Amino acid sequence: MLPKRKRLTTKEVAAVLSRGRSLHSSRSPVLLSAKYVAVQGPFKIAVVVSKSLAKKATVRNSLRRAVYEAIATIPLPSSGTHMLFFVRSIPQKPRAPAFREEIAVLLKKL
Repeated sequence: MLPKRKRLTTKEVAAVLSRGRSLHSSRSPVLLSAKYVAVQGPFKIAVVVSKSLAKKATVRNSLRRAVYEAIATIPLPSSGTHMLFFVRSIPQKPRAPAFREEIAVLLKKL
């Protein structure tokens, strides 16, 4: 899990949703998409898993944790971006390595 200081607050998530730019990977199947906005301050992240993708909260939380675990192993930019990741499909086990590859592709597009 990422430290709280590296995660987006509710207001920051709303700002990214309203004025953020979209990123998509060219992989198939698409596991993640993202929205980002350039800001002053530290690099922060949030992960969204839709209820239409996983009905049970435990499954949504495990997917969210797997993305956070993958993010923790990737070197992130030091400042200037708020990023919101959307889980689009559920990968086969193990989940964190699959998400790690997808996140690396999306971060290169920044």
